[in-house]
Amino acid sequence: MSHINKSLIAGAVFLLFWGGLAAYTAGLPHGDRNVGISYDPLFFPSVLIFLGMALSLILIVTEARAIGSGASDTQDNKRVVVLVGLIGLFFAAMPFVGFLLSSAVFIVVFTWVLGYRRKLVIAAMAVLGPLVVWYVFTVGLKAPLAAFPAI
Repeated sequence: MSHINKSLIAGAVFLLFWGGLAAYTAGLPHGDRNVGISYDPLFFPSVLIFLGMALSLILIVTEARAIGSGASDTQDNKRVVVLVGLIGLFFAAMPFVGFLLSSAVFIVVFTWVLGYRRKLVIAAMAVLGPLVVWYVFTVGLKAPLAAFPAI
């Protein structure tokens, strides 16, 4: 099996994963609209799921075009499986450890698996990224994200 075919398979796996999450969240009961926000609490996860599906489609289209041009790509199947697992763990851990901690750990591990090694930049992203997202959603959009788990 060529490396390009492995990348196409990786794109399809990611698309199935994000599609499964979309189907799962579509079946969840909608939150109480009387909690001070004007939209569904699943808005933020839905945006992430949509972006994941879009990126998966971009990978599939890019690799399909590469097949047509005869270009080759190197794709590590183990890394793809680990990344899909990390995304699943991120969503599974969030209700138990809160948005801030799960996001920070996810950013550190995800960037490390992708091969990024600048520790100071990773640490800054892991601290500032979740804080900025939490602040924008909680204060700016009035869509509270659980910063910490409910005890």
